[in-house]
Amino acid sequence: MSRPASRISSPAAHFDSCRGIRSRSGPQGAQHDDLPTSGRRRCSREGLEGIASANFVFALRHFCGANFSESAPWNESAPWNKVLAALLRSVAHARVRLKGAACRRASGMLGPFTLRCHRQGTGMAGSRGGELHARFTMVSMRENTQRPDGRIAPGDVARLRNATRALRLHIDELPIDYRLGALPQRFLTGLAFASARQRFDCVESLIGAGFGGTAMGAMSRGLLVDALKWWWIASDAPREAGLLAELLRERDGICETLGSTGSTCGALNRWLQPLPNIAGLTGQAQGWARLEPLPSDNDLLAEYLEGRLNPVVSARPQSQQLMERMHELLSSAELYGTTMILAHSGHGNYLGLLSSVAEAGGVGFDLRFDHEALFMQAAAIGVVGTLVGSSVPDGVWWPQEVPKAAFINTALDLAHNVSTAATAVHKLVGRPNSRATGGRKRSTASRRNGPFAPDPRATPKTSALLPDVASVEPVWDAVQEYAELVGRFKVDPWAPNQTFHAVLSYGAAISNFQSLLTVNNQPGASIILPFVARLMLEEAARTRWRYATQDVPTFEKQATQFFDEYRARRKKTIDQLITSGVSRAAAERFFALPEYVDQSRVPSTASRGRVPLPPVAQMLGMLGQSFPEPGWLKVAYSALSQVTHMTPLGLLHSVRFRNGALRFGTLSPEMTALSLDVACIASAEILGTFGLVLSDLSEGAFEWRRDLVRGSAKVHNLSRLVHGLD
Repeated sequence: MSRPASRISSPAAHFDSCRGIRSRSGPQGAQHDDLPTSGRRRCSREGLEGIASANFVFALRHFCGANFSESAPWNESAPWNKVLAALLRSVAHARVRLKGAACRRASGMLGPFTLRCHRQGTGMAGSRGGELHARFTMVSMRENTQRPDGRIAPGDVARLRNATRALRLHIDELPIDYRLGALPQRFLTGLAFASARQRFDCVESLIGAGFGGTAMGAMSRGLLVDALKWWWIASDAPREAGLLAELLRERDGICETLGSTGSTCGALNRWLQPLPNIAGLTGQAQGWARLEPLPSDNDLLAEYLEGRLNPVVSARPQSQQLMERMHELLSSAELYGTTMILAHSGHGNYLGLLSSVAEAGGVGFDLRFDHEALFMQAAAIGVVGTLVGSSVPDGVWWPQEVPKAAFINTALDLAHNVSTAATAVHKLVGRPNSRATGGRKRSTASRRNGPFAPDPRATPKTSALLPDVASVEPVWDAVQEYAELVGRFKVDPWAPNQTFHAVLSYGAAISNFQSLLTVNNQPGASIILPFVARLMLEEAARTRWRYATQDVPTFEKQATQFFDEYRARRKKTIDQLITSGVSRAAAERFFALPEYVDQSRVPSTASRGRVPLPPVAQMLGMLGQSFPEPGWLKVAYSALSQVTHMTPLGLLHSVRFRNGALRFGTLSPEMTALSLDVACIASAEILGTFGLVLSDLSEGAFEWRRDLVRGSAKVHNLSRLVHGLD
């Protein structure tokens, strides 16, 4: 066999978010250093529990729009409060509040919300035989019972973290060979495990960080879907060609979204082909349009569960034993309920944010231990499933000097240890003979019906490919300036009568934005960016939809509609877990809120005849109305989804080709700039809105929101020079 063109080892020893922060004050006496603050005000709420008046929205629209007027009616305080008081009484069923005594206990865990101070972490990078070799330092050395969030992990959680660390250290030792002249589907197969390992290491690094819990769930979901995808491919060798069909269709989807939204992109070819013309990845004259694409995520899950009682089939007989063991590992998880829970985090919705409402932690910051367990179980199954499935095709990326069966069997043993330890924490364990084998609907609109005629632009010509020369350093500088603006204002989440949903949305936005900041200059960590950006973009779109109405009855209706959506989703998930054999007590306990949340005024079930929330695309259209090209956020959402779903196109954007070699651990500059741009826009919307809610519509909050909008606009103007949208 010819010598491989080059090799990569784990790029992930690359990022330690646990090291990149200082913990807030807590019972262990850890210090919390806030960013400098100036010009902030502390206002009492005087019984006002929210915002929603026509006057407020009118002022807000003037504030956000291009025609902002200094004469907007900020000062109509007397009638304003009357309208608000009446309105909030009518929508009280859609809210929860923080209790007094428990609130004081929790307030000892986190003072007024602000960005947590962080310092640059250091990674060790060196060369060994021409290999890129990096290792995490502090994460590997840190005791799992002592993490920056200041909480003491119970014994079962500590055992889970030890098991997770053992798996990580094992898979990080595997080098990966790649060949630039390989068939395009084999080249993509060679990228799969490297990408999965990178995401797994980032998830593990976020354990106990005190922020980024929702991003952990989002990345874990992607890993679990990857395992199902590679299980499906490894069961039948010709299915590997579906990667090429998927690549073409994702490119076509971006072109179609550009056209349908009336948006333009000066860097379109960079989005379609971020690497140079290697491994035939442009697809010219290769007939990819006639190939069968990969199933959807839902179809992958449904097909696996429908056939899991059948004999395991491997595309290569020598991999049969590994596939059988992987089948056992997949079967150890309650996949239906797990994927539903992970999807909440992936979309950054209300239920997803609740994963970071811990009994002894900061609202929106500290991940619950039971959710940590489920996320790490899914991540472990995902990374090892990808390892097994992508190793089945012959002659792809496996290093000759490493015994395949022995290495993978050890990884399977370690993943089994993680799964066993995780179920002891989250307790979502069903009875094998009670697990549902069906119920998940297959995709009704199949892309495989009829001949596929892609947009001509979806197959980029070699002569039209653009070089990888853009720099994101100016964008990062602008993001750091924006972060200083975020740190200049504080709200007190523990003031009397604060609205729980507002506290959660505000805290989670800061937590997610903090995880984005920590990525800078951390080798291998940039893969986190698209996950954070997309979930924040969805939450910003929901925030704009919910608060951008001038009609009081409409606001009341939308408030009910909003919370009904998540009451219904919560019930659906619990019902699915129970159907799979999980006890009702365990399922209810997994979604139970801490005692400091007063739910006495909250209905337990959705309204009869409830109206679902509008589609994400519709809400993104509302959020984009103030931009020159209002539809560009829909294109941005589609582009970010390439990484969050780790499509073949997303794989190409998760590596760079520099000086004749592939470099893992860094996104394409276009994807990096877009992620930073979207995250700043989204955080300005979320923080600006809920900053007003939590500070009694104070003048300082209005000024702060205006500063955030201007700061995000600066980031946008620099970012669009790289990503080419809007």
